[in-house]
Amino acid sequence: MKPALIELVQRHSNENCDWNIDWMGYPITEENPLTFHHIIKKADGGEMCVENGAPLTEDAHNELNIIEQKYPDAYIELNKLFLKLNQTRKPPTEEYWHELRQILSKIKTPAAPVKVYRRII
Repeated sequence: MKPALIELVQRHSNENCDWNIDWMGYPITEENPLTFHHIIKKADGGEMCVENGAPLTEDAHNELNIIEQKYPDAYIELNKLFLKLNQTRKPPTEEYWHELRQILSKIKTPAAPVKVYRRII
């Protein structure tokens, strides 16, 4: 795991956070490990640093890439939500999950053949 991702997970952990799901509600497993999502893309000058990251599983990252292509406004909203949570330096709260559900409820299931949509939120 990359140092920025490790630091990000540590920063957003506490005694009530067992890190069994990522920031989009996907279960973290050996088959679906955490990855580092650049909130500001590398191509746009975004660095791999804690302040610019969101811990997403491979499946969530794949879904986010589809959302970016099909629903750019939702993609922007999700990145703003990730940034907002990142700035708290705390684990996701019920308010965060509510906001995430609101954003995702605007999105129809893409027809792309990827193994996603196993969220548990």
